[in-house]
Amino acid sequence: MANCRECFHELSKDEADKYNGYCSICYKEIKRKNIGFIIYLICATVILCWLNHINDSGIITLLLMMCPFVFLPLFVKLGQYYVEIVDKQEQERIQNLSDDEKQEYYRKKEQEQLDNTIDYTIIVSENSKKSLGSAVTRGAIGGALLGPVGLVGGAISGKNKSETTFTVVYKSGRREVITVDNKSSDFAIYAKYIK
Repeated sequence: MANCRECFHELSKDEADKYNGYCSICYKEIKRKNIGFIIYLICATVILCWLNHINDSGIITLLLMMCPFVFLPLFVKLGQYYVEIVDKQEQERIQNLSDDEKQEYYRKKEQEQLDNTIDYTIIVSENSKKSLGSAVTRGAIGGALLGPVGLVGGAISGKNKSETTFTVVYKSGRREVITVDNKSSDFAIYAKYIK
């Protein structure tokens, strides 16, 4: 048995191998973020090249314009790769420890995992409220287009924001109260453990 590298959910060996050490939900979320990152880079590059073409600027101006939109996210990705390299070095360091030092290291690591591994969750409360800004904007647009009927219809169609408060109980016995948006990936993770 292994634990997910993101949410510490217990995994079978097959699932850990299939999803590179993540549970299926965390793996899909990471994959979605990576695809979003690639789409962002492509869009930012195309827009900045187009702006450069309109202004008839040189390549130096284009590179300066691209810095905050393209290179900053690339540095974030490089930071993530650096963390993976540090993890590999940590594994090599552990292999060089004596047996007593390894036992102490793994005992501390196990306690840390128990402190971060979710045992179960309990729903404490659920809140749903209409976004005031969305209702006002939609009402104004509806009123401008369709008069009083559009005003009422637009205001009623405002976006709802739903939140759920969970009590999260970890395997070590530690408890934590967390409020999450119902559309977030955190909600999906905590909902898996509802008792």
